[in-house]
Amino acid sequence: TYTPFAGKWTVGAMIANGWDNIQDQNDSKSFFLMSNWTPNDWFQWVFVAGYGDEQAVDERARLSASLAAPSLTNPDGGEFAGSDLDDPTIPGIGSALTGRLWDQGDEGGRILLDTTITFRAWEKFTFSINADYGHEWSVPSFNGPRNRTWYGAAAYIKYQFLKNWYIANRTEYLNDRNGARTGRNQAIWESTMTVSWMLADPLEVRFEY
Repeated sequence: TYTPFAGKWTVGAMIANGWDNIQDQNDSKSFFLMSNWTPNDWFQWVFVAGYGDEQAVDERARLSASLAAPSLTNPDGGEFAGSDLDDPTIPGIGSALTGRLWDQGDEGGRILLDTTITFRAWEKFTFSINADYGHEWSVPSFNGPRNRTWYGAAAYIKYQFLKNWYIANRTEYLNDRNGARTGRNQAIWESTMTVSWMLADPLEVRFEY
């Protein structure tokens, strides 16, 4: 990170092995750029852009297929059927199933744009809006590789009506008509109400619906 202009603006960059996964899916890296502009005490604007080849893989399905017993359609069973690897009592950390078994070949890129604007124009009020846009190329599907897009937005408002009490609302919307993030063609939303009581520092009690 680097902070020019007397600390009012911070820019940054990051390289990552992947995102939204436990195990790295391939040999490619993901790149992120960040901008955080805070010109005064009551306004903040954060923008993040990321790009990388990070197509999701259902590792459970691949593991199940690798350990599958022989069947009419697959007389020899899975790749590791009949070996010690299909014994659930044997740890798999050192097995051939770890490492880069799920390498995707670096075939499709994903871009993500994320921005958050926060207002604190009044002492007791905080208001934030957040928006995301994502697009991924050459996602595997039954009909061949497809491009997929998703986007969403969220709004947050917080009111500190007493020294030890505040009320807040968070409302979010996600449009995933291509099923890229949730696995289903859908648009979903949620709204959460929160009442917070700071009983004693650092003990906080929250009531949420």
